[in-house]
Amino acid sequence: MKKIILILICLMLTGCNYIELNDMGIVTMLAIEYKDNNYNLTIEVEENKKEETTSVLYKSSGSSIEKALEDASLKIDKNLYFIDVDVVMIDSKTANSKFTSIIDYLTRDVMFGTNFNILIDDDIDNTIKVIKGKEKIAGEYLKNIFDNKTNNIINNKFHIILKSYLSEYEDIILPYGKVNNDEYSINEAVIFKDKQIVSKIPLNMIESFNLLNNETSEYFYQINYQDKSLVYRVSEHDAKLKYNNMINIDLNVNGSFIEIEDIDLEDENMIDEVLMFLKEKIKEEANLLINECKTYDSDILAFKKLYYNNERKKIDSIRNMDYKINVNVKLDREGLIFNSLGDEYERDK
Repeated sequence: MKKIILILICLMLTGCNYIELNDMGIVTMLAIEYKDNNYNLTIEVEENKKEETTSVLYKSSGSSIEKALEDASLKIDKNLYFIDVDVVMIDSKTANSKFTSIIDYLTRDVMFGTNFNILIDDDIDNTIKVIKGKEKIAGEYLKNIFDNKTNNIINNKFHIILKSYLSEYEDIILPYGKVNNDEYSINEAVIFKDKQIVSKIPLNMIESFNLLNNETSEYFYQINYQDKSLVYRVSEHDAKLKYNNMINIDLNVNGSFIEIEDIDLEDENMIDEVLMFLKEKIKEEANLLINECKTYDSDILAFKKLYYNNERKKIDSIRNMDYKINVNVKLDREGLIFNSLGDEYERDK
């Protein structure tokens, strides 16, 4: 698919022939770190061999991103194309000092698409080393993590990030990844205030953020009720946020229990009690996220926009904004297993 896109672009813009297509350097990942007054780039270029597709890494530096790419061109015998880059990686310090310059460059350069992720990583070289050690293409590997719907992570593509960046009513949230025991995970995120990282949030807050933003993903809530363990899987959800003297949040959730430990779900009263317990858990985790945002005055949920839409005037801070959350949890009867299959198996023996 990447080659088809690049062939069409090349034919439309330059009328190049097949031999020139072989000189294309298809960039799948770009890492940007600003240190010692220089932009230091790591560029991953995809290579097609007879039996496999691999990649090669190139390092370059310069006083600007343009200069760093000029430096790269002296080392790479191909024309670089970023139209289908999968991931742009940035460390936290670079994000805090040069995010505006990076966004400006990514927006102005016509050879960049808009369907890539920006990933914050504070040990980029080690991350690439670990991924390459698995004999994987780093950009492709990271893209697969983002595109896996069972991963409940921040998966905003560049055009969504740009919209938040340009808005005066909303702050940015970006995924944060790191290596742990030679495995790479993106189960944290960083939240911004006025284009500066102010806090790092864990997975449970990310799940709440995605729920409140109606993101399609996997949601599992493990609860312990009367010393028994249950796992509730969300199959449908709908969140509505409005402002009327305060932020009003209505979150409707529908799902089923996929793991049950000695809970009699044929008992209607028991079901009601468990769902009430689950409702409070979902509400509690949403409160954790909102309070974190209010503490750092990070408006990743666009509360200022809701206020403006209702009041037709701006507000400078969300710290003193009141809010109310109403959570409604339902059980998907079609997906409900009333007795554990393991229990049935044991009884039949």
